[in-house]
Amino acid sequence: MTRSRPFMIAPLLLALLLTACGGTAGELEVRDARSRMSPMLTGVGAVYLDVSNDTEVDEQLLGATVDPSVAARVELHETFDVDAEHEGMEQDVDEMDPMEDHDAMDDDGEMGHDAMAPTPEGFAMMGMREIEALDIPAGETVSLVPGGYHLMLLELADDLVPGETFELTLRFATAGEVTVDVEVREDV
Repeated sequence: MTRSRPFMIAPLLLALLLTACGGTAGELEVRDARSRMSPMLTGVGAVYLDVSNDTEVDEQLLGATVDPSVAARVELHETFDVDAEHEGMEQDVDEMDPMEDHDAMDDDGEMGHDAMAPTPEGFAMMGMREIEALDIPAGETVSLVPGGYHLMLLELADDLVPGETFELTLRFATAGEVTVDVEVREDV
């Protein structure tokens, strides 16, 4: 009877050790992954989603990939207020021609320079640029949304059709790769 006691204690100790090593620390969760065609550009789509970091460790979203049957590449982007970054411009925004020196898209079919977005005060100069990483602080949720952070699908292989889904693989600094299903919607 004394011989069986160590065999009974070992599984209990292993379970306690695994629990103490982070079983209750939480996890990284990706929710509501959705996509649509860009309303302004052809051959380009966008993906929006929520990332909840219920761990005790800060995380970073480094990028994403999709199968080439969906798009040639995926880039992590942010939308920014050009006016705020260019305060003190010599020419007043109200005097500027929205088409002058503000190409709608570059050679890749993506927003190359600045776009005009209506606001109650008139038009705000909005731009879009690729970023290397997006911080996902411990205990917080970061949302990728229209007009903010988002993933751009470039060189779409075919139109994104509402009702269809495709796989997106997100690459995180700590969690590694996480694959989610993205639902194509008319409205996101």
